[in-house]
Amino acid sequence: MIEFEKALYTSPYAASHRKDICDRLKRGEMVLGYFALYINPETGMPESIPSYMLHAKYYKRQKIRIIGLAENYEYALRYLAHAAGRRYGK
Repeated sequence: MIEFEKALYTSPYAASHRKDICDRLKRGEMVLGYFALYINPETGMPESIPSYMLHAKYYKRQKIRIIGLAENYEYALRYLAHAAGRRYGK
């Protein structure tokens, strides 16, 4: 099951397609070309994966809380670096 954070981060291009991407992910469709930022259910830490990976059996069995959507790996890493800086004070 996929849940979305109310204050969902979206990179510039993903922001203009946010509703469509979220609707498709909720329906269980494979969405190509984006990265999902989510809280890993086992570690509680934010991670990034290509959004099509949410279609894999492992993720379908998990309760996934998506905290952001990015149109490429660079934006996903920027978000994760910023989150790490906030957490660890750097």
